[in-house]
Amino acid sequence: MRHRTLGFVLGSLMALLLSVASAVPAAGYGNSGGSQQLYQATASMNCNNPSLCGSFLGGFWAWAEFDADGTFDAEVTFCSHLSTPAGPGFAGAGHAHASGSYIITDFGLGPGSC
Repeated sequence: MRHRTLGFVLGSLMALLLSVASAVPAAGYGNSGGSQQLYQATASMNCNNPSLCGSFLGGFWAWAEFDADGTFDAEVTFCSHLSTPAGPGFAGAGHAHASGSYIITDFGLGPGSC
C-alpha cells in the first residue's frame, strides 16, 4: 500500500511539473520584453567569378527582424576577395549590426491603383 501511495504522489508531482513547464511562453528572439516579432527577412549574395563580378568578389549575408512596435534589429556579415596586380585590396570579412525604427508606407501601387 505504501508503494502505491508513493507512486501516486510521485506521478502527480511529475504531471504537475510537466504542466507548469509546458505553460511557460517561449522567449525566442524578438518575442520577449513586450515586443512582438512581426517579420524576419534574410538576403544574401555571393560571387566568386571575376568574369561576372569584376573586382567585386565576395558576398554578404543579412538577417533582420521587425517588431510590432516599429523597431528592427539587423545583422550583416560580408567578405571580399579583392586583389589586383598593383597590390592587395580589401580582403577579409566584416560584420555590422543595425537597429532602429521603420514605417510602412502606402505608395498607391496596390490593386486598383492604375
